[in-house]
Formats: sequence, structure tokens, C-alpha cells
Amino acid sequence: MIEHDFQYLRDMATIAMTDHSSRTKGQLEAFEGFVLGNTTRYPRRKPRDITMNGRKISRETDAVSCWSTHCSVLPMPPIDRVDYQNCSWRRAIMELEAAEQSWLLYCYGKELKFSHQTAITTYVWNEMQERIKGRRLSKKVKERLRALVWLAVHDYTLNKDGYYYQSELAELVGVERNNWNMHYEKHWQELRLICKILDCGALRKMRSNRAEIWRKNTAKTCKSE
Repeated sequence: MIEHDFQYLRDMATIAMTDHSSRTKGQLEAFEGFVLGNTTRYPRRKPRDITMNGRKISRETDAVSCWSTHCSVLPMPPIDRVDYQNCSWRRAIMELEAAEQSWLLYCYGKELKFSHQTAITTYVWNEMQERIKGRRLSKKVKERLRALVWLAVHDYTLNKDGYYYQSELAELVGVERNNWNMHYEKHWQELRLICKILDCGALRKMRSNRAEIWRKNTAKTCKSE
């Protein structure tokens, strides 16, 4: 898959996980459910004065029968049209493993739950520990690498090519730029690579799950016919 395909899957995940129930209507769409009154037959008239029982009364207009402006009785759909069209994508996401599901929900569904953050950081750190197994690293370096896990997730989410400069990362870790280049930059790139593998893998599985859902639904439809 090329980057264009991955970006399409990211867009579909974002649309599928967006809450469209709170969407407000536009100015023209707001008039769709209302019946407009007929003002052409009985145009507006200026107030006039009449005499009734010796008293002078000012009335605005004659009593006439006309259409009333009211909300038309239209049943609300049980589910929004956009939500219905993308329900297969949501089902595909919900069938993923915990880390992959949390990644898509957090990065593209904007669900900032602590459980998603925990699942993502645990997965990335476990993968990083497998990569650095056998390397001679001090305890201080490992602790700083662990602190960089969540920063790497944010860095990859904000910009796939890198959001922070190396000097900024060195300042955030609390080391000099030369020290960062010698002991941390390589590990930082590995953390970003793990995030990329998790992202692309989750998107691939989401696409595969959706294709399987469509296949099953098509088979059921053919049997019912």
C-alpha cells in the first residue's frame, strides 16, 4: 500500500468515528422542516382606526384565514445518514485488538480516554524493550526512553515526518544536543518506527475486517433472496 491509500483509510476512520449527532443545521437546511405561510394573497396592511360602540379602536388588519407557520411532523431517522453509511468501518475498528483499536480511536476518533493512552504506551514500550534487548544501556537512559514513549506517539500523530526538532527533544529530555545525538536519537527513531508500524498495521486490519464484513453481509443477502 502506498501513502495515498493509508491517508484514505485515515480519513475514513476519522469520518466513521466522528459524532455527527451534535451537528447543527445550516441556514437553508433549517427551513426544510417548516411550512412557510402564504403572504401573497393577503399582503401586510397598515393599522387603521375603526369606531365600535362609540369608541375608537385601532386594529392592525382584517381577520382572515391563512396558512400557519409550524414545524411539519416528520419522523426523525433512528440513525444519521452519514453514521449509517460508515457503520461498517466502525464495526471493523471494534474487531481489532486492544492496542490497534485504542490507536485508531485515540488518533482518529479523538477519544482521549486514559485507557487508550495506557494501551498504546504499553504496546509501544513492550515493542521497544524487545528491540533494545541485549544492548548495554544504563538505567538512566532506559528511564528517559520510557518517558519518551508518549512523546513519540504525539510526535508521529502530529506529523508523520516528525514534529519536534532534535534540539527541542534534547531540551525536553534534559541533555545536551551532542549527548542526544550519541545516545538517544537512534532510539527515538525506533520509537517512531514502532508507532508507524502500529498505525499502518491497524489501518490494514481495519480494511481487511471491513472487506470481511461486506463479504458476509453480501452472502446473507444472496441467501435470503
